[in-house]
Amino acid sequence: MIVCLRTVVVPLDVRSRYLAWIAEGRAVRQAHGILAEWVLDPADGDGDTVLVTVWPSHEVFDAWIATPERDALTASAVHQVVTYRPIVRYDLAGGYTNLPRQQRRTAHEVGYPRPRARSRPASSCSSVPSRCEPAWLPSSRPLLSRLLRALAEASSGRRCTET
Repeated sequence: MIVCLRTVVVPLDVRSRYLAWIAEGRAVRQAHGILAEWVLDPADGDGDTVLVTVWPSHEVFDAWIATPERDALTASAVHQVVTYRPIVRYDLAGGYTNLPRQQRRTAHEVGYPRPRARSRPASSCSSVPSRCEPAWLPSSRPLLSRLLRALAEASSGRRCTET
């Protein structure tokens, strides 16, 4: 699994359109293998935005870069007004994901500025050893399930079964 980081400068007057553009391109990116895409802003509001994408492998990411669908997305008017710095790739070497945090809505779903912090849902992980996702994960979130399963597999070194 790889994680790509890219610093971007998004003009304030196109910020909401940029977040909408990310959301609108989700289905196309998912069809080409993306596991996650996050837009991160500095907590103090001072600095550039960081775009994070997670992919199953370098090969899947490279295949995405070469598609006409990606070319169509990057040719959009919104994409053209954002300044993109080089992509830096990282191989996932280890670590973990705090799964309850994954249930939070995206900044695009709640709007900007960020909402106040809410209490996290209690974790109630399944007692079934073959399941990697917690019991509270709704089945209506297949991408999240796929991401969590892939992260669990990568960090544990074992293959998780579908549920």
